[in-house]
Amino acid sequence: MEVILSKAVESVGFQGDLLNVADGYARNYLFPRNLAIPASAGAKKNLLAQQEQQKQQAQKRYEADVAIAAKLKAVSPLVVEASVGDDGKLFGTITPKEVARLLEEKSGVTLDRKNLTIGRALNRIGSYDIEYRLSTLVKAALVIEIAAAAE
Repeated sequence: MEVILSKAVESVGFQGDLLNVADGYARNYLFPRNLAIPASAGAKKNLLAQQEQQKQQAQKRYEADVAIAAKLKAVSPLVVEASVGDDGKLFGTITPKEVARLLEEKSGVTLDRKNLTIGRALNRIGSYDIEYRLSTLVKAALVIEIAAAAE
C-alpha cells in the first residue's frame, strides 16, 4: 500500500516521504497513530505542491543569508581598539558578545553571538579570523584586528 508519512517514523522514513508499506502495517500501526495518510492522487498532488513551496522558501532564505553575509564581509576587517599592557596583551579579553555588538553597529544587521566561531581567545594585539554561521550552507568569514587604544 502506498502511503505518505505525516511524521517521521524511525527506520521507515521522514515526513513527506512517499512509501510502499505492507497493508497491515499501514492499517494497524501508521494510520491509527496518524503517522501516515493513504497516497491518493489528491494527496500526491498536495505533497508535490508543498515540496515546491518549501523549495521556494529555502531559496529565499538562502538568498537572504547570502545578502547578510555580503554585508558582514563588507565591514571586514573590523578594527577594535583596546587597552594594552607592555607585552601586547590586552587588559581582559574581547568576548563574542562584544564582537557581535560591534558587527551589528558597523553592518546594521542583527546578529546572535552564539553563531560566532572564534578560534582562539581575543586577548592580544593582532589579526584574528572568525566565522559567522548564518545557516548550514552560508558562512561569513571575517577578520578582526585588535589595535592598541590611543592614550
